Amino acid sequence: MSLADLAMAAAAISRGDYGSGISVQMNFMKGAKEGTLWARGTELSSGRSIRHYQVSVEDDDQNLIGSFQGTVYVMQNPEKLLKKG
Repeated sequence: MSLADLAMAAAAISRGDYGSGISVQMNFMKGAKEGTLWARGTELSSGRSIRHYQVSVEDDDQNLIGSFQGTVYVMQNPEKLLKKG
């Protein structure tokens, strides 16, 4: 699940915005016993403050290992949160 979460985060910040995952769901189709796993994140919808993502996790042979869906809240003014007071 960490790989899928990281793929969603990479897709979410690819626009240069700050955000936080507010909902995730992972479905496992089968186990992977060896080899490398690959994750591909796709943005399904984008609003002003909410974005939805789909991530597919596959093995080296492009077999679907897991399907991940996530929702990200996009922070409108992150500089206020990052400013040290």
